[in-house]
Amino acid sequence: MIQAKNTGNTFKGYCICGFIDILGFSNEVHNKWDNEETDNPVERLQTFTRNINKSLSANIRHLKNETHKNSYNFGCRFTTFSDSVVYAYCFEKGVEEIDILIGAYSVAKVAQIIWEKAIDVGFTVRGGIEYGQIFWSNQIIAGPSLIEAYKIEKDLAFSSRVCLGEKLVHQIDKVLNDNLPKCENIFSERMTSFLKNEMRNLICDDWDDKKVISPKVVFGKKSIIDKLMSLQKQCTVIKDKLKYVPLLRLLECKMEYQNN
Repeated sequence: MIQAKNTGNTFKGYCICGFIDILGFSNEVHNKWDNEETDNPVERLQTFTRNINKSLSANIRHLKNETHKNSYNFGCRFTTFSDSVVYAYCFEKGVEEIDILIGAYSVAKVAQIIWEKAIDVGFTVRGGIEYGQIFWSNQIIAGPSLIEAYKIEKDLAFSSRVCLGEKLVHQIDKVLNDNLPKCENIFSERMTSFLKNEMRNLICDDWDDKKVISPKVVFGKKSIIDKLMSLQKQCTVIKDKLKYVPLLRLLECKMEYQNN
């Protein structure tokens, strides 16, 4: 295993990396560049970025070891460029099963936050998340995990969804199906059980059996479904309209189930 090198803001080692792209933003730039402030894509993107920074900063949490003084950071490094968000949970203390559980929980929650904030300003997202290695500094972000997360976003997230890579799915399945060792030196069994249950809720199978982040942040909110339908109607390219179909079907089915 490559040992993590963590000096200040520079990190090199294993992580879970996410690449999330705003769906249809390029078309918005072409079609609405000169629009008024309330419907200008750049202004909306700035609002989205501010909301992401505010929300993720507020959601950086530390869970303290209940028997020792160590703590585990639930925050992710993240940055935005153009219409994309790159973020990573970096394993700064090595990679044990409990670390995979914490990291997977963190990246799934961050993906939901990003998705929710995008919808708030009239966009939806697609993305990919994978386990692997990364180099992260104030100037450079590079590594196999970022390349693979980007490829997953391009090749598998052809609709509005956030897909998990095979390496990450393998790691998560192993953690969820294994009996983790006694946790006196890490977490209580109660906390481990909580994280496992959360992970089962945060990840689901999509129509093609791909593992995806559950879009439950919008479940039960008809106003969000109406907003997504409105965004779909605004698409001028058929292939962009089709990217909304699986998500809308999933949400509409969920609404019908809840109402029955």
